[in-house]
Amino acid sequence: MTTRIIDKCSMTALHEDSQDNKYDTNTLSYRLKYCLKLYAMNQSDLARLINVKPQVIQYLCTKNIKSSRFTFELAEALNVDYTWLSTGVGNMLQTHENIVQEHKTPLITWENLDNLTKSDYLNEKKFDCVYSSVFSNNTLVATKIEDDSMEPRFEKGTTVIFDLDDVGVHGDFVLAKINQANKWVFRELFIAQEYIALRPINSSIFKEIILQPEDKITGVLVQTICDFKRNPN
Repeated sequence: MTTRIIDKCSMTALHEDSQDNKYDTNTLSYRLKYCLKLYAMNQSDLARLINVKPQVIQYLCTKNIKSSRFTFELAEALNVDYTWLSTGVGNMLQTHENIVQEHKTPLITWENLDNLTKSDYLNEKKFDCVYSSVFSNNTLVATKIEDDSMEPRFEKGTTVIFDLDDVGVHGDFVLAKINQANKWVFRELFIAQEYIALRPINSSIFKEIILQPEDKITGVLVQTICDFKRNPN
């Protein structure tokens, strides 16, 4: 009975929101706004449930965002299927068949990212691992963001998981090695006719980097993980 009521309410809310062309229906923002309307929940309540500032939820609901590092926490708080919330594919409500499975991914420090160019590095060394819902036949590695260049969307200290076999397309978030500065950066990939650039979200402090032939995009972001564990008092 509950599922039928939710399904009926879902269709009504979905129809009403589809009339609002402010929102791209193929975005996380749209699905999140849809869930809040469906459950008559306000943004502040949801923010408290996942322990973030209300401005974070406001940003996710109003900017036509397609992905977020909080998607897993949002899905749990809203009791909806993670895959549906993140991609729009599948059932909105969780079933035994679509509960997310966890997979291990090696966690690499920024100091050791240079070793990723060595073909046997990931096989020869033992790493700490993180657990995520990403499963892929490609090579995946995780690391932690070391600066605030991508805030407010990606906070410093966030665990980020990259696909090392993906080359990236315009709009992807990528891990890249800047040869001249001899440093690694995490930025948004911007591809124009005249040039390719790496753009920070926090542009008030960090500048756009024009990609040079000797620079290398090493991985494409596939998931972020936020650790909400608190040290005991």
